[in-house]
This record gives sequence, C-alpha cells and structure tokens, in this order.
Amino acid sequence: TLENYCIENKMPLNSTYFWVCDFVIKQNDVESDLEYLEQCIKSIGHTIAIIEQWQKPRILSRSYCIYELHATQQHNVKFDIAMHKEEGASFTEAMLYDFASIATCLAEVDISKAECRKRSEQERILNIIKDGVGISECNGSVIGLLREALLSIGRKELSRIDESERASSKLSNQLALMLMNMGNYEEALPLFRDGVASNRDKYGDQHPHTLIRISNLGSQLKRMGKKEEA
Repeated sequence: TLENYCIENKMPLNSTYFWVCDFVIKQNDVESDLEYLEQCIKSIGHTIAIIEQWQKPRILSRSYCIYELHATQQHNVKFDIAMHKEEGASFTEAMLYDFASIATCLAEVDISKAECRKRSEQERILNIIKDGVGISECNGSVIGLLREALLSIGRKELSRIDESERASSKLSNQLALMLMNMGNYEEALPLFRDGVASNRDKYGDQHPHTLIRISNLGSQLKRMGKKEEA
C-alpha cells in the first residue's frame, strides 16, 4: 500500500521513510510512549492513514488511530489516505457512482466507543481527550479531517472526468453538496451553477436531473442569503 502511495505521488522509493506507530512504540509498554505520540505526529508533519476496507475502516474503531488523527488535525499536519490498488479501484468507482456511501462510512467516528488491546490504554487516551478538547470536539475534528481528505480525492477524480461530462456528473453534484454542508459556499456555488447549466443543455429544463440541480442551487443561494436569486 505504501509503495503504491509513493508511486502515485511520485515519491522516490529508495529515499522515502515512514514512521509506523505499531513498529516504533513499545508494544509491551505502550502507555509510557503515549505522552510522546502527539509530539511525534507534529514533528513528522505528514500523516498517512492506511485504509484496508473503506466500507468499514478499521482505523475508526481503534482508540490510538482516532487519537492520532485528532492530533493530526489539531496541529494542522498534512494528511493523506492510502489504499492498495484493488481497494483504491473500488473506492474510485464509489466516488463516481456512490459518493454518499463513502461520506457516511468516514463519518462514523466515536472515540468513546473505540478499542485498545488493553482497557487501561483506552481509558488513558479517553482521559487525555476529556481533559483536553472533549469527546465531541475530538470526534468532530476527525470527521472534518476525513471529509477534507475525501474532498481532495473527489476533486482529483472530478478533474479526470471528460470536461464535456464533468459538470453534469453525479460526483460534481455530491462534491457541491458536501462543500455546502461544510460551509464552503464559495467553492460549492460554481459547481451548482455549472451543474444546472450543463443538465439544462443535456436534458432540458423539466428533466429530473435538471430539477434536482436547480433545487440544490436554490438551497445554496438561500444559505448565502441570496433569497431573491434563489
């Protein structure tokens, strides 16, 4: 998976190094290393989450993983998602035809329900979070981080769609909806406008695809306070 990530991102295989927490942290005494984990993430400056099964990411059920993702977001560390080729192909297909299912899977984050090998480790991580930003804020920060990563992948996939089909694609509409729900109205609005124009040209004014895009554009304009235009 990491080799595939390096190749896709044009990173030299013989001079790219990864800090893998499972290999570096003492597994027979994890708690003594826990206090250094956040500083390690901050110092390295780039976190890569390896997702083996995007429909049910295991990392979102592990306390350490969620804590690491939270630290990544808190310290504004660069973040990417890596998958092996077969899983990546399935993920890409879902991006194009079932984007909403991905967004739903990556939003199921609750560190209070996540697990560790030892109960004592789980409790210590929860106490760190409770004494800091709190459970709800931690979950929200991780969901936000994953959504931003999903948007980045979505933008890349959208750019690969033929320009004549891009604005009318389902992916374009799903990206616009996610941007709208995240409050990124300035980026969402042109996607909605282009979608309406493209679907009108392709299907006509009364086609369901066009009407859905018009409705979404109207919702966006209302959120921006442009009620007359909506």
